[in-house]
Amino acid sequence: MICKQCQSEISDDAKFCPNCGVKIEKEEPDEKEWFFVENAKSNGKYTKAEMISFFNEGRITASTYVWKNGMDDWKHFNETELASVEPECDQVQEEHIEEQTVEKETNEFNQWYYINAQNEQVGPISENEIISLLASGTLNQNTYVWCSGMEDWEFVKNTPLSVYLKSRKTTEQPKQESYTQNTSYRVEKKSIGLYLLFSIVTCGIFSLYWLYSIARDIETMEGRKASTSPGMVVLLSLVTCGIYELYFYYKACKRIHALQFSNGYVAADDSVISLILALFGLGIVSKCIIQSTINDIQNFAQ
Repeated sequence: MICKQCQSEISDDAKFCPNCGVKIEKEEPDEKEWFFVENAKSNGKYTKAEMISFFNEGRITASTYVWKNGMDDWKHFNETELASVEPECDQVQEEHIEEQTVEKETNEFNQWYYINAQNEQVGPISENEIISLLASGTLNQNTYVWCSGMEDWEFVKNTPLSVYLKSRKTTEQPKQESYTQNTSYRVEKKSIGLYLLFSIVTCGIFSLYWLYSIARDIETMEGRKASTSPGMVVLLSLVTCGIYELYFYYKACKRIHALQFSNGYVAADDSVISLILALFGLGIVSKCIIQSTINDIQNFAQ
């Protein structure tokens, strides 16, 4: 054994140093007597030094319950003698909490939202999740995305996510002609409120032009001549006292729903509700619904 005062060697059973006369205080061994709660289970036994090491590593925090024989009940780490053993404990714990806070803020910043093919907002999802959707082809370069820090919604191709776009050649077989693959779908958006007002003021006369306008816009979006021209749609509606107009509302919604766009946008199918409304004399409302869908295509389709 070594004297702490004069560093002289002394016998293990000596009570005083024969060289300097200082009283020898024997150090008690660090026994494994400590327990702590982790994942709702009691862990132990550990020495005091091991407990301090766990704390410094972040495995134990100031609020972790600890216990050893002689204590009345479990106590928080910072309420026991362990908290005063290592001066660096408080600093280490503060650094650990700060790291967790920064990580949490970073995760919150990277919460993404996107617009799906049904024109619905999806999110929040993590950046890893949205990268997976891009890699699988579920989302593409023309998908609208947004996350905290961005001023407005942007296409994927205009964001940092563009580096994750899946580059692949199209190997799909041509689909059966159950839809119209259009390349020229741009038409002028119409003010529904204004067209509705003109139709009421003119006792329905302007609504005939509105019907013609809808038929013409659908023909333009399809990129081909329809079997029934816009003028013929109006004429047949007048000749049949509005019966053909009922059919047109139903068919127009189906034709719009069948359109496909490069960003995967799909227009809603309002054929049934438009037909029912027209049957009850609310054809003007059917026009509003169809016009709203056409306007949405100009906003979201690519």
